[in-house]
Amino acid sequence: MEENSNKNVQTRAIKVLYLDRVIPYPPEDGMRIRTFNILKELVIRGYDVTIVCFVNDETKKNIEELKNCLDVDIIPLFYKGAEHYNPITRILLSIFSKQPFIVKYYTHSEFKREIKQLTKKLNFDLLFISSSWIALYGININMPKILDIIDSQVLMSMIAFKNSKSAIIHRIYRYLEYKKWEKIHRKIYPLFDYLLVTAQRDADMVKSYPNTNVITIPNGVDISYFKPLGLEKIPFSMVFVGVMGDANNSDAVLYFIEEIYPIIKKKIPKACVYIVGKSPSKGLMRLHDGKNIFVTGYVEDVRSYIDQCEVAVCPLRMASGIQNKILGAMAMNKPIVTTKIGAEGIEGYREQAIIVANDAEDFAQRIIELFTNRELLQEAGKGGRKCVEKNYSWTSAGNKIDQLIKELVNSKESHEQ
Repeated sequence: MEENSNKNVQTRAIKVLYLDRVIPYPPEDGMRIRTFNILKELVIRGYDVTIVCFVNDETKKNIEELKNCLDVDIIPLFYKGAEHYNPITRILLSIFSKQPFIVKYYTHSEFKREIKQLTKKLNFDLLFISSSWIALYGININMPKILDIIDSQVLMSMIAFKNSKSAIIHRIYRYLEYKKWEKIHRKIYPLFDYLLVTAQRDADMVKSYPNTNVITIPNGVDISYFKPLGLEKIPFSMVFVGVMGDANNSDAVLYFIEEIYPIIKKKIPKACVYIVGKSPSKGLMRLHDGKNIFVTGYVEDVRSYIDQCEVAVCPLRMASGIQNKILGAMAMNKPIVTTKIGAEGIEGYREQAIIVANDAEDFAQRIIELFTNRELLQEAGKGGRKCVEKNYSWTSAGNKIDQLIKELVNSKESHEQ
């Protein structure tokens, strides 16, 4: 009977309900890149995928664009963007709530009912949820379930609290967010069949909770897209790529400009830096001087900046998971200087495809060494692309997820027989 049920599962398209906090298009930031490529891998393997995602007036235009890229059904949940809440409002809403702000923001009873009705009506085989932010939507749905945590929110909020030098109200807010994430994760993680994370440090954090089944599936990189372009290099140039609206990235930029860059400028007066990525704050935009520091905002294609600059920098002080910005630069054989926390989870760290600095002084000296030793500059980073090809393909991630889904669906079918 078991053999017949397995055959039945394999001869029809497995129906997946994929729940995401945003529409995963265009794939411009870490979470969208991961979600888009996982969806792409599922479609390639013949899954029947329905995406339920939150959209607002700004992002609803991306629905048709995503449909043009992937053969999926999309059910949008229309909702106001989180950017409408200023930082003080977020703090107040969070302090007087049992849930982290972003969980409270996304979790609503009418959406719960809609998603629950959808699962009954369309008879899905599996629920796949992307991000802990919306994991509460899956706790009362009775079917095989996978939660892609991506990065541990507990780890992120703990690091943010420990590194916070803000006013006392912000420190209290960060501490409360950390404790709320820890409480909610202990509650929801055991309710999913599999929990996915991008890096081992996140897996170690999640494994500390009882009754959890954690699988590490690293991010990938499109090596057909990210590759050396052969453009003329800008002498003594550095580039940092990331979504500047992200607190970790904006903190990294300020840290670099305030503490690292002045040391480099003393030794290399012509040194310049390009800060590339959408949604820079007014404070970051004020750093732009058009001579030494260039804050670009959104650009259509980050590859030309990565290729033209001599060194990629990633001075993160707060992070979890795997940094897509580093994988992209590695695929382009670009020398990369980063922090230990930025490099963690990447195999190239151990294979010395990445230069890791311990503090601001060390970070600056590593870059100075590259700029003053042209032979070293030419050789540094050359192993990056080979490392990415070996360890970070989306095909490999897709194979692992395919195996997990079929295991869960087959097991359910067998028990029902």
